[in-house]
Amino acid sequence: MRIKELTHEACQLAHHCPERVSTQSDQKCVNGMAGEYECDSIDLLSFTPLLALGSKGDASDIWGWFDEQENKEYAIINAEDGTSFVDVTNPYSPTVLGFLPTQTENSLWHDVKVFKHYAYIVSEAKDHGLQVFDLHRLRSLSTGTDRFNSDVSAVHQLQPDYHYNLFGSAHNIFINEETAVAYVVGQYAAQAQYRCNKVIHAVDLSNPLQPTFAGCVGEQDFDYCHDVQVVRYSGPDTRFVGREIAFGFMGDSFGIMDVTDKNNVETLYKGIYDDLEFCHQGWLFANQSRVIFNDEIDEMESLSSAHTRSIIYDVSKLDEPKLMRFFRSEKQAVDHNNYVFTRPGVQAEFISQSNYAAGLRILKVTDAAQGAVEEVASLDVAPLYDGAVFHGTW
Repeated sequence: MRIKELTHEACQLAHHCPERVSTQSDQKCVNGMAGEYECDSIDLLSFTPLLALGSKGDASDIWGWFDEQENKEYAIINAEDGTSFVDVTNPYSPTVLGFLPTQTENSLWHDVKVFKHYAYIVSEAKDHGLQVFDLHRLRSLSTGTDRFNSDVSAVHQLQPDYHYNLFGSAHNIFINEETAVAYVVGQYAAQAQYRCNKVIHAVDLSNPLQPTFAGCVGEQDFDYCHDVQVVRYSGPDTRFVGREIAFGFMGDSFGIMDVTDKNNVETLYKGIYDDLEFCHQGWLFANQSRVIFNDEIDEMESLSSAHTRSIIYDVSKLDEPKLMRFFRSEKQAVDHNNYVFTRPGVQAEFISQSNYAAGLRILKVTDAAQGAVEEVASLDVAPLYDGAVFHGTW
């Protein structure tokens, strides 16, 4: 997205990007502040700066992996120049274990997902392809660097275990762990049969260290895909139970596809909503009857005076989804990524949102049938910025 590149270039010229923030740990949320960060019901356990992660650039995305055998938890952080692997088992004192450089060149956009004990990394960098990294290798990296380290050369340098090169650049990746298929979106391939019209390039992960091309998805009815969630459907529309269904956030539309047969993909729905600027990313509620997603540009363009808007659809009938409501935050900020999650011992569903200058926002689903949500917690980890700008968290 060119507008992001221009914003970042201006930020770099002003010597504000990457933002250098001091390391912190164990900051309780007291009187609306956790250290220097505005908060509501969220404590800051620790903060690890970019240099300590092994990166000289800005960060772009994050995922995680839990090693059940070793009972350890890891954060996997994408940056402009590669990917950092951090042991966060002790969240008050993370250990940076290693840094995997970008496959070709730097890019603002890298993304990672995990299948079994493998990390799969894509980037919009030219000819980057798909990096595969065996996370079991982290077990042998018992000593690393701490969050106080500012020497990137001190961070252990890693190499991928495999490189898949049937596409070059890509915006994002989603993995359906039930079917062992990765869906690479917004990608470009030099060879036409793998290009998929910049929509979805599917990859078979049956052999995790030797991925193979599984087909193109959605290129007949869509011109681009920015993000996607694909599930083995178990929702209320009985016609499709057991099928593999993709919920696509296509930039110019919201789409639903039956992708069970990669050679015969069926588009179930393609539609728009009021004040659509760029349909960006979303996630299903647990019962698969509702989806909450965002539009990355609406607050900057058609809704420039509005607060952050989340869009909630009833998808209980896959070929006839209906807009239920818009949820507007008290904050004015661009929204970016949101995920639905549950907490142990709590019946309610929650939504974590990463909203640029507004930072982390937590919503609670108060009435799933009505698509009703409310904000219950927050941590503004971008205190230097406010408003609808491309600064803060992704």
